[in-house]
Amino acid sequence: MSSKSAILVCTVGGSHQPVLKALQARAWDHVVFVCTPETGAGRGSVAMVEQEVIETRSATEVLRKLPPIPVLAGLEAGKWEPVTVPPDDPDTAFAILADRLRALCRDADGAEIVADFTGGTKSMSAALTLAALDAGAALQLVTGERPDLVKVRDRTEQAIAVRTKRIAGAREFERLAAGWGRFAYQEAADGFGRLWSDLKAESLSREELRPLTRAKELSEAFAAWDCFDHKRAAGGLAKAAYRTLGIDGRSDWHDLAAALARGQNAPSGALHLRDLWHNARRCAARGRYDDAVARLYRLWEAMAQWLLREDCRIDTAVIQTGLKKSWDLYLHLQPNGAAADFWHRPTQLGVKHGNEIDVLELRLSARYKSILAHGWDPVTPAGWQSLSQWTETGLLEVLAREAERLGEAHDLPQLPTALPTL
Repeated sequence: MSSKSAILVCTVGGSHQPVLKALQARAWDHVVFVCTPETGAGRGSVAMVEQEVIETRSATEVLRKLPPIPVLAGLEAGKWEPVTVPPDDPDTAFAILADRLRALCRDADGAEIVADFTGGTKSMSAALTLAALDAGAALQLVTGERPDLVKVRDRTEQAIAVRTKRIAGAREFERLAAGWGRFAYQEAADGFGRLWSDLKAESLSREELRPLTRAKELSEAFAAWDCFDHKRAAGGLAKAAYRTLGIDGRSDWHDLAAALARGQNAPSGALHLRDLWHNARRCAARGRYDDAVARLYRLWEAMAQWLLREDCRIDTAVIQTGLKKSWDLYLHLQPNGAAADFWHRPTQLGVKHGNEIDVLELRLSARYKSILAHGWDPVTPAGWQSLSQWTETGLLEVLAREAERLGEAHDLPQLPTALPTL
């Protein structure tokens, strides 16, 4: 098909006139007639396409019989096809039409797909409308003068395009908002930006666009937070409208981001360590287990460096020590306390007579084999689960106790999973 070709998908009901008017609106390269099938109770609208059109005055009086619709419209053989759907089952009708429209869009080679929902039952029209929105097809309606509530006046019918940007926009908004549930803030921000531009082109007012603007800004703020750019996150959440907005049941997101931003260029504190833990969990929620474990490794190392700095005045940026050496040094200098209690407790790995510090290298084997460390083996979900559970029930408890001892804030929630009402 050429880029200028067009395909019509139209519902067929009791009258052939609206269908003929839709067919006359332009030249169609192919037509799909959406009809009801023949049953024992009646002939169905498919008969109007494949057999003949019967005009009636009443249920018992036939005015005249005409050729089928394709013949009346002058359609060539092979340029049209019937698709039958149940008259009063919109769910089944939608499934059938959605599959056909997706196939048409996939194989149309640039052709415009237009869905005309004028004829047929209400269920058929609703199903075709939803299927067209799902496939991205244009909508068309045959309408005219209405002297009463019964029908359009004969010979006043005309086919008109139906605007669907707001409808499609609302569906797309919900789809993008659902991305928050998997922490896909940047994806949501990009999508909201594109949607804003599309609807702006439809001359929507600033007031109508405001929810999109806010959704984009909030998504950008949490996307920055997810990338450890707390300064940009705090700036994005600084607007008065956002500082009091309940997001996932909290209204202190700006204050938390600002607290993290204040220490962004300074050595990490307890709040940053907790933020690193949540970041690791977000990676795991997206199935990025190597990334998640890499963050856990940094969390374990940074926790030792934090305690060395606070308790021993040792700056590991000057005296460089890795994970194991940092903890060995701290435990040597501080043999008592929450950290010592944890590392000197008997291990649960089953290694005879071993303490947690003795089997640290064994616990880290999954991390060492990762491509983000020294190997090529991907971290498995089970590998992540084992290390995250060990962290949550051990080192995070140490973090809480030591932060309280040092008078540092450490209470930090996971980032929100639901876009607030805007």
